[in-house]
This record gives sequence, C-alpha cells and structure tokens, in this order.
Amino acid sequence: MLQVTMLVKLKGKVACEISSADELTLTELMFIGVLKDIKVEDMVSLLSVFVWQEKVNDAAKPREELDLLFSQLQDAARRVAQLQLECKKQVFEGSLIRAIRRLEEVLQQLIQAAKSTGETEILDGTSGSGRLNPKKAKRFV
Repeated sequence: MLQVTMLVKLKGKVACEISSADELTLTELMFIGVLKDIKVEDMVSLLSVFVWQEKVNDAAKPREELDLLFSQLQDAARRVAQLQLECKKQVFEGSLIRAIRRLEEVLQQLIQAAKSTGETEILDGTSGSGRLNPKKAKRFV
C-alpha cells in the first residue's frame, strides 16, 4: 500500500510540473516507460501531438517507426480517460490545474501592472483592504 501511495504522490508531482500539454497523459507515458529509450526526433514527433491544434486534411502519413509510439499514446490516453470517467469527474483534472495556473499568472501580471503604474493602494492596503496583496490573494487561488 505504501508503494502505491508513493507512486501516486510521485505521479502527482510530475503532473504538476507539466503545464503546456495534457499533463496526465504525458505523466502516464513517462511512468509506463514510453519516453525512456526513444530517439530525440521520435520524442519530438510524439510530443507534437500534444501541441498541434489545427486539422490537416492531406497530411503525410508518419514513418512506420512511429506507429508503436502512437499506439502507446492512444492506450495511455484511453487509460487516463477511463480513470476520469470512473471517478465521475465533471471537469478534467488537467483543465482545472491549467486554469488555476493561468489564474495565478493573471494575478501576478495584474500585481506587476499595478506596481508599474503606481496603483499601490490596491496592493498594500493603504486605501482599505489591500485586495491584491500577493500573499492574501494566493490563498484564494
């Protein structure tokens, strides 16, 4: 039981480090060993699946060597999706994590903008509540 708990905590830490793509599927790929021994060019090809958003009608078929990687990616994505369905999650955990990170980024940018324009009363509370006090605001994120 302790090993399972430690693995879940380690997977959670890894997923928290990834914010530019589907962190749960990438974490799963990492832990099942898909990313371990592949060539750099194959890894870049595999990761491009996570960042390319546009549909291409007449795209060239990838090299045959990538078929196994793509199959492993599909299996991992299905496993993650199935677990999320079993947990009856209405919102994907990855979406929630990305939204929280974006909220924190917006908060930091707003704080920086307030500092650069001299709007310090909303930061330090000189006019009342100090609504954008970084320490206070972060508790609510």
